[in-house]
Amino acid sequence: MKRHYDGENNPFDFLDEEDNTETQEHVTIDEAGGRSFLEETSAEFTHPIEADERQNNVQHIYGWIALALSIVSFFFIPFLFSIAGIIVGFVARNRGSVFLGISAIVVGALSFLFNLFLLPMM
Repeated sequence: MKRHYDGENNPFDFLDEEDNTETQEHVTIDEAGGRSFLEETSAEFTHPIEADERQNNVQHIYGWIALALSIVSFFFIPFLFSIAGIIVGFVARNRGSVFLGISAIVVGALSFLFNLFLLPMM
């Protein structure tokens, strides 16, 4: 089947009616000579986001949220935010953000104990 193209750069001008595209060998652009190929090359320039990169970002977000909850618990609704920071800290630690998770657990526990025992005596 011959394809007809009326433009100057006909990408199919090398095909004859008798050519079978299944048995033709693949010709690269360097081997093509004077032939013109219309092809999209944008996929070659993009860097695909790996699933591991995305997972690492999500894991660290849990750690940062836990640490923020634990720090906020020193200033605002201490019992609620410190317990929330401890729980989210355990979730972050189990998801791979070990340092941030443990930091949130320690800061949340210190806030809880400070507000439970030391703040009423002041």
